[in-house]
Amino acid sequence: GIEAKTLVFPYGEFDARVLDYTTRYYENSRGGVGVNGFDCNRYQIVNQELTNTTSPAEAIAWIEEAVKNKKWLVLMMHEVVTGTPAKYQYNAADLEQIVAYLAAHGIPVRTMQQALARRQACLGPNLIKNPNLENLDPSGWAFNWHRNNAVQVSVEPATVPRVFSSKNLLKITGSFQKNIASTAQIKLPDKGRRYFLSFFTGVTDIGPGDGAEIYLDELDKDGKWLSGQWLGGIYENTFGVPGFLYRPSSPQVTQVVVDIYSLTGGGVTFSGSNFFFGTINDHKNLSPIINLLLEN
Repeated sequence: GIEAKTLVFPYGEFDARVLDYTTRYYENSRGGVGVNGFDCNRYQIVNQELTNTTSPAEAIAWIEEAVKNKKWLVLMMHEVVTGTPAKYQYNAADLEQIVAYLAAHGIPVRTMQQALARRQACLGPNLIKNPNLENLDPSGWAFNWHRNNAVQVSVEPATVPRVFSSKNLLKITGSFQKNIASTAQIKLPDKGRRYFLSFFTGVTDIGPGDGAEIYLDELDKDGKWLSGQWLGGIYENTFGVPGFLYRPSSPQVTQVVVDIYSLTGGGVTFSGSNFFFGTINDHKNLSPIINLLLEN
C-alpha cells in the first residue's frame, strides 16, 4: 500500500543501466556521498551517512556547513538502537542530540519530495520556447530550435515512457564534427537574478574523451554576441535530470541562447526533453534543508 517515489540504491551503487530503469518508475533516487546544491540531479541525490562512529558533534558540523552554504543535507542511517551500536546502526541518544539541535535552531527538516517541491516553488516560468519539442515543422524539426545539420541532430519520438520525459526527444549523435542544437534567443527578465537550467537526458555510447556539453551564448539587446559561459558536461553513460546554475556575466547581457553539443570525433548519443530555463525567484532567501533518511 506504499506508493514509493524515491529509490535508494543498495550500498549507493548504480550505473547507467540502473538509472535507465529508475527514471521510468521513480521521481527521484539517492546514491552517492556529499551535500546537494540547488543544481543537484534529482536522480543522483547524495547524502552523508551516520555510522556507529559518527559523533553528534560531527553531524552537527555537517549541518552548520549546510546552513552556511544554503545546501540540502541528507543524513542517512540504517537501524537506530539504544545502547552500543554495531555496524550499520546508530545510537538513539546521539540521534536525539542531532534532532534537538535542529529544533533549537529552527532548521527545516523535509522529506525528499518536499525538498524537491521547495526547489520547484522557487522557479519562475519557463522561458524556453517549445521546451517539449511538441511543435514541429514539415521536416519534423522543432520550431524555435536550431541545429547544424539534419543528420546528426533530430527530433525523435520517445520509445520508453519516463517520469520527466516528454513524448519527443532531442537527439544528437556524435561524429567527426561538433553537432549542436540551440534554443531560440531567450530574453532575460531580470539581469540581477540567478537562472536555472534543467532537462531530462539519456546519454549513451560514450567512449574515452567523449561526451556532451552545455554552453550559453550571451547577447546584448540587439542580439550581438558578447560572451559565453560553459555550464558543464556529461562524460559518462547516464540517465537523469541534471541542473545547471547561471548568472549573467555583465549588465549588458539581455538575451541568451542554450547550446547543447557533442564533442568532436566522439560517438556519443544525447537524448533530451522537458527543457527548462527560468529565474530562481527567491534566490536571496533560499533556506537550507535537512533530510533524515532511515533506510531500513
